[in-house]
Amino acid sequence: MLSRLIHALTALAGGAAGAQVPALYARYTHEVGARIRQASEGLDAITGYAERQGIAVHEALNRLRAKGGVAEAAYRDLHETYTTLERLEPAYTALTNAGPLVRPVVFVRHFDPTIAEAALADFSPALPLSATGAAYAAVGAVAVLLATRGGHMLCTRAARGLRRARTKITSTHGTDHA
Repeated sequence: MLSRLIHALTALAGGAAGAQVPALYARYTHEVGARIRQASEGLDAITGYAERQGIAVHEALNRLRAKGGVAEAAYRDLHETYTTLERLEPAYTALTNAGPLVRPVVFVRHFDPTIAEAALADFSPALPLSATGAAYAAVGAVAVLLATRGGHMLCTRAARGLRRARTKITSTHGTDHA
C-alpha cells in the first residue's frame, strides 16, 4: 500500500515537472530573442557604417580594430556582441521552428547556461492547459516513475547480492575454523 502511494506521488511530481517544459521552453526562447534584439541594437552603428561603406560587418570591425586605442576597445565590445548575435540567431530560428517532439533535443543543442539562468529568474510555473503540456506532463510522470522503479529494482538486486555474498563468506569462514 505504501509502495503504491510512493509511486503515485512520484508520478505526480514527474507529471508536474514535465508539465512545466513547454512554459520553460517558451521563456527560454523569449530570452534568446531578447538577447538578439539587444545585440542588434548594440551593433546598429557599426552595421550602418558597414552598409554605407558597402562592406561586411566583420570588415568594418577589423577597420575599427586597426585604428587602435579607444577604437580597439570599442572593437572588442562590438566584436563580442557580433559573435553573440551570430551564435544566437541560428539558435533562435531552431528554437522557434522546432516541433513539440524535437523541442527537448533543440533545447539541449542550443543550451546556454547564462540564458537559462535569466529565463529561470523570470519563470512562472504554468498549468498544462494544452495538448502539448498534457503530453509533456504524461511523459514526465512515466519517466520519473520508470526511473524510480528502476532504481528500486537495482537497489533490491544489490541488497540480494550483498546478502548472498555475506552468507557465502560466513559459510566459508565457518568451515575454515572447524
